[in-house]
Amino acid sequence: LDLPAEASGVTVFSFLTDSVPAAALYRVIDAAFESLSFAQRQTRLEDELRRARSEIDQLNETGIALSTQRDRESLLNLILQRSREVTQSDAGSLYLVEESSQGARQLRFKITQNDSVQFSFSESILPIDSLSIAGYVALTGEEVHLADAYQIPPSFPFTFNRKFDEETGYRCKSMLAVA
Repeated sequence: LDLPAEASGVTVFSFLTDSVPAAALYRVIDAAFESLSFAQRQTRLEDELRRARSEIDQLNETGIALSTQRDRESLLNLILQRSREVTQSDAGSLYLVEESSQGARQLRFKITQNDSVQFSFSESILPIDSLSIAGYVALTGEEVHLADAYQIPPSFPFTFNRKFDEETGYRCKSMLAVA
């Protein structure tokens, strides 16, 4: 069978004769769309598998580094960097739970990284309570995922502190906080 020049290099799904019953034509069209859908799904699954394999490789590398790294600051920076790579995040912060001199649990804002803006950073202490996102996550152990940190659903008790954004011109958008 000779195909027109325009069909060169194109995958052919089916051939039909000039006098095909409508029902057969509909079945072929449905089957063609189903085949396209399967091909798209396969491509998407292959991409997800490649990404998952890459993430597993990164986690293995991180695990090796965790077992060999003795410098605590370097280790914490590595943990934050790898977490940002896996989540494809522009910025991230690491808080550590510690005990105050009075024996109460508190959060130490220990490390922050940002690919978009340079700024000075100093550690600070936060209470473990439901007023801040980090405090809420440390208190409840629940993860928080916000599509927009400026649009927090009213069901959450915490607020987003915009001070950093206002001082640097940065715009925090989506946020994932985990314990």
